[in-house]
Amino acid sequence: MKLKLQDIFIVPSKQRRYTKQELFGLKISSHFIDDMEAWLGLSYWESHPREGNVCFANTRDVRAEFRTVFSKADIIYLISAVLQKNHFDVESDAFLFPTQATSFWLLVEKGRQLI
Repeated sequence: MKLKLQDIFIVPSKQRRYTKQELFGLKISSHFIDDMEAWLGLSYWESHPREGNVCFANTRDVRAEFRTVFSKADIIYLISAVLQKNHFDVESDAFLFPTQATSFWLLVEKGRQLI
């Protein structure tokens, strides 16, 4: 499925261009979250589980096929991996969104390494 960044983020103003850091400040559309949960079979958390959490099932160290949640940071890492830019235009930048959790997590890890 091809998505524009404006399909993912709620943009509060007429501003079109955002840096990676500014993307972290934007809210994610609840419709996008619902779609992702259905596509990938994952649940959304507002932030990553903290290190030292008693439950390790959702930490980065767990193999991707065993993770059950994603966060805003994961979405931004994925965008960074796919678009590989420093500035993004929410109205025109688009990419093919992975529809399988394994592909999603591979791109998230690639983006994490780029940032």
